[in-house]
Amino acid sequence: MYLIFQCPCCLSQNINFFPAHLAQFVVVRSTGFPLKQNLPCQGLECYNCSFICSSLRLSYNESANYYKDYNEDSFYQHRIQFDKYFVGLPEYWKSIEYYHRRMRNINDILNRQPNLKIIQNILDYGGNDGSYFPLMLDKAEKFLYDVNVKELPDGVKRIDKTVGKKFDFIMCCHVLEHVSNPGELIEEILHFSHDNTIFYFETPNGDLENGGRMQPNMGFHEHINLFNVKSMTALLNRYELTVVDCSLENLNLGILCTK
Repeated sequence: MYLIFQCPCCLSQNINFFPAHLAQFVVVRSTGFPLKQNLPCQGLECYNCSFICSSLRLSYNESANYYKDYNEDSFYQHRIQFDKYFVGLPEYWKSIEYYHRRMRNINDILNRQPNLKIIQNILDYGGNDGSYFPLMLDKAEKFLYDVNVKELPDGVKRIDKTVGKKFDFIMCCHVLEHVSNPGELIEEILHFSHDNTIFYFETPNGDLENGGRMQPNMGFHEHINLFNVKSMTALLNRYELTVVDCSLENLNLGILCTK
């Protein structure tokens, strides 16, 4: 693990540290250290772009340890040993109710876009099992990149980072809140883009998650980053991406942007 001393979104050092903790399960699974309680740490609040995060970050290897077999039964059973509230959540995430909830923001934004016919192919970056391609783009060729290998629906093709293919539409949903270096992830995604690529990013709405903005002794779990419109815009602007639409439906933050 390592500490950061500037905002990962806008790179500002105009920041405030506050008491926080990293969940026991995250530490145990990522490091193998038999921690008996949550790990005290400091939260970071950026005065420049309003970003909030844990200042304690996972290294590349620690992240790989944590997300190995992510969303598999073995991962769920391990987590339930530490977080009893987690019982039942995996089944809910397979439900039709959750599917419609997940699709609400992207559908809200796409319904406002006039030129969807130009989208001939789609990449879902970090798309788990390929379940969340929007139906209104169903005629486009579908591709998925994810660190975990799962059986994909018919018509969805898996790619890896070495592929040089460029995409008309790239979606990255509920990934940025997990990663230690959000900018590095944006750079990886740009590798798959051309000059006219349309991007869609979605995370939980950081203004609402965990009961709102900065809280005393705030707890961070695998969501080590809390984005709102301002901080997400700051991150994307660093890479010359322009926000053209957003949706704040259903406790999530959806952002559409272009180069």
